[in-house]
Amino acid sequence: MASTEEKQSCLRNLADQGVVMVHLDARRPGVRVPDYLKTQEWLRLNFNHVKGRADLVVNDWGVRETLRFNGSWFPVSVPWSAIFAVSLPDQDTQPTIFAEDLPEEMVEAALARLQSEGEQLDGKDDPAPPKAIRRERRVPQTRRRASPPPEPMAEPAPPPPGDTADDPAHREIRRGHLRLVK
Repeated sequence: MASTEEKQSCLRNLADQGVVMVHLDARRPGVRVPDYLKTQEWLRLNFNHVKGRADLVVNDWGVRETLRFNGSWFPVSVPWSAIFAVSLPDQDTQPTIFAEDLPEEMVEAALARLQSEGEQLDGKDDPAPPKAIRRERRVPQTRRRASPPPEPMAEPAPPPPGDTADDPAHREIRRGHLRLVK
């Protein structure tokens, strides 16, 4: 888990610039949000010390502020252990991500996507994968279902002559919008 001081410092620095979007796992202990949001694995809340009730508190425990949901005010409390990223939603900047605190489902989905895109995840470059990757989810025997075998995929048609889409020299380099913080 990223240190409390690291998260607190990051959030305070961003709060000086305006609205701060906090990315959190609302299922974690200590999170206080409206009931209909408590099951969200990726909840994004905007904290702002200027607008609204101006009661933002950032301390060693976490973040607290009264926020508006569907026209009603609600006192939100988020411990540092539930926060896995912070960003500035009004600016085109990269969020700061605390990878060790990402929900397991997000890590698993990212790994599955990388594997489906042909990335090799043999772990040679990373000597110790994060705990979320090493843990196995235990599912009661009564809830397990056999998945059907995958259907074979048809071979893609060759590109038309003169098409440079598959040429490695002409591929567009796309950068992710997330930044890893260790």
